[in-house]
Amino acid sequence: MAPHTDLFTAFNFIRKFLEISGHWPHTTLSISSELRSFLSFTSSLIFFVTNMMEIVLHFSDFKDLAENMSVTAPVFAYIVKLVVFKMKRREFFRMVEMMTNAKTFEPRSEAHGDFVKTMGKTCILVMKIYGGICAVVVTLYACLSLSSETVLPIKFSYDFGSWVYGMYAFQMTAIMNVALNTVCLDMLAVCFMGTAIAQLQILEQKIHDLTKFDHEDYSPEEETRRMKQCVVHHTDIIK
Repeated sequence: MAPHTDLFTAFNFIRKFLEISGHWPHTTLSISSELRSFLSFTSSLIFFVTNMMEIVLHFSDFKDLAENMSVTAPVFAYIVKLVVFKMKRREFFRMVEMMTNAKTFEPRSEAHGDFVKTMGKTCILVMKIYGGICAVVVTLYACLSLSSETVLPIKFSYDFGSWVYGMYAFQMTAIMNVALNTVCLDMLAVCFMGTAIAQLQILEQKIHDLTKFDHEDYSPEEETRRMKQCVVHHTDIIK
């Protein structure tokens, strides 16, 4: 993932947001980052528990159950993603380091650079569309109380009395937290996959060019060297 490419830009954009929430892994202990991560994860976990309480309460009502499940399932998926991301931080660091420093990933020709640019633009487009959809969904939840009998964006049958607006603030904070971090984690995976796809396209081009020589430049040693480069490149991709 060479600097000043669209993939690198998308990757850094995601990194900034994950650093804000405290979920970006660090090689050294950062108290402020760990605190933000704890608060973010705790709010998501409490939000999940409150949704599960609502599911248990309305388990026999299919309409309410479906409505609650549509909210609870993405929250549960996000929690699982985040836990796995935290557990695999060492592997993540190795992947980032390799993608940043591997010389085999550097475009060697204009055609190779075009593969990387195309994939980078595609990743950024996907990120904008995905992020835009999530922003619309969050906005709709925020405005839901204006067109319904309840103040809360997510139905919660327990009576909070005068604390209902506090619950509204908590639910909206949790929804935004889950939505933002879900987009970041998903797009982080897209960036990795985009890099792998671009490099596989470059590798395919290299393999096609293995036997393409100018007549005076051909030698068995040069052909062997090119084959070894392809093997090394493939090994770096699948790592």
